[in-house]
Amino acid sequence: MENKTAKHTPGPWRVGGGDGNLIFAPDGCVIAQADACDAKHFKEDIPNARLIASAPELLQSAVDLLSALAPRIMRTGASPSEEKAFKNLESAIAKAEGH
Repeated sequence: MENKTAKHTPGPWRVGGGDGNLIFAPDGCVIAQADACDAKHFKEDIPNARLIASAPELLQSAVDLLSALAPRIMRTGASPSEEKAFKNLESAIAKAEGH
């Protein structure tokens, strides 16, 4: 299920640049840069860039999973751990969508 209401730059995003810390939109435009504020955190730049670049796919997967699970949860109920995971997923989607 494609997220038609998304307000972010459509994916897929990719990581690149000389230091490997730039995040590019499909059209090649730089949309973000992962830069550490100090040398202590420099080693986190590339992993942070990879995480940021995966955001559109992660968001879409979360939306799809929520849509697929909701009917079953409504029909049969959920265990406490499933209920917690469902609420966490809803919260993460809301955060990503700016709600």
